[in-house]
Amino acid sequence: EIGDRFFGQQQYEDAISQYKNAAAAAPDMGLPLYRQTLAYIATRRFDTAIKTLRRAVLVDPDSVRSKIALNDLYAEQIAARNSHQELLAQRALETPEDPTPLLLLGLLMHFEGDAARAERFFRAAEMLLPPGDELIAAFIGNET
Repeated sequence: EIGDRFFGQQQYEDAISQYKNAAAAAPDMGLPLYRQTLAYIATRRFDTAIKTLRRAVLVDPDSVRSKIALNDLYAEQIAARNSHQELLAQRALETPEDPTPLLLLGLLMHFEGDAARAERFFRAAEMLLPPGDELIAAFIGNET
């Protein structure tokens, strides 16, 4: 709750700290790690976001079905939300060999409940990942 409040106020470092505390208090739950992933996206630490996302899926595989209401998380800071999505889209265009921005865009669409768009981004990222990478498989087919 406190982490989400910080996130909505665009105090992303404070949000990360709170999400880390929540993850430490509930090490078998993925949701605090997903929120931490979103805060890493907001701070442009995309590689750390992917590492945290992988950890979320590892500790709580069922949590991939979770939805996070991004409008609520961003506390109506629509410009910030759009900016983060646009930044990822720009990164995807600038580094077409890097699956990271595609994966993270897919994650944002997943949390919004937009399964069709999420799958398109996940499939595009999947083509760039090493064979056998299981991160995408955790999300594709689990869209509800």
